[in-house]
Amino acid sequence: MRTATLVASLGKCRFPIITIRVVVADYEDAVDRTFDPVKRTSTLLERYVHEIDMDGNSAANIAFAVARHTKKGDSNRDPGWMNRQMNAFARRGILGRSASSNQEFQDQTGMNVNYAINGVAKMLVAMNGE
Repeated sequence: MRTATLVASLGKCRFPIITIRVVVADYEDAVDRTFDPVKRTSTLLERYVHEIDMDGNSAANIAFAVARHTKKGDSNRDPGWMNRQMNAFARRGILGRSASSNQEFQDQTGMNVNYAINGVAKMLVAMNGE
């Protein structure tokens, strides 16, 4: 598991303030490895990508809708559910292997990505006045 250290500098002295685990980046790396750049598909995410209705007509409202969905999802989970799952996978040493995560976690990842994709598409349409 990777870590990152936040460092404060005072003159020529540097003081480590906090060391954190780079949890999200490890999972993003695992998801990235499921992409085929030639076919432009993902073995993990392809089954989740489809058009959906979403709130908002302005860029700000659409961005807030995406953020709310990513925070809670369609499952009425509390906001920390995805983070607790990622931390548990990290402790077990399986976070970097998307196939090792449970189906519920993969489903929520797919739904979150799909919602974000739809948000970007809706914003682009709104910006082009279509």
